[in-house]
Amino acid sequence: MAENKVAYEISVQGVVQGVGFRYFTRKEALRVGVQGTVENESDGGVKIYVEGEPTLVLEFLAWCHKGPETATVVELDYSSTQVRAVNSFEIIR
Repeated sequence: MAENKVAYEISVQGVVQGVGFRYFTRKEALRVGVQGTVENESDGGVKIYVEGEPTLVLEFLAWCHKGPETATVVELDYSSTQVRAVNSFEIIR
């Protein structure tokens, strides 16, 4: 089924560490129905890998532009990447 999926690597900058961003990101991913990972980066940002059906991934991506109320997203960059065929959404670190 990977042929029906798209995948993106997302980099989020702003006030996104220490505010529950990873927890809320996982919660939103589960709500939308996409798979992937989220982790803190050493530069203060958050890195997300997401995959799923195109419409669901776009819905998730739209949420990432604003994030949870506790966060302030200043910059969001994303690029298409290869589908890894993961079957969950996990917080890495």
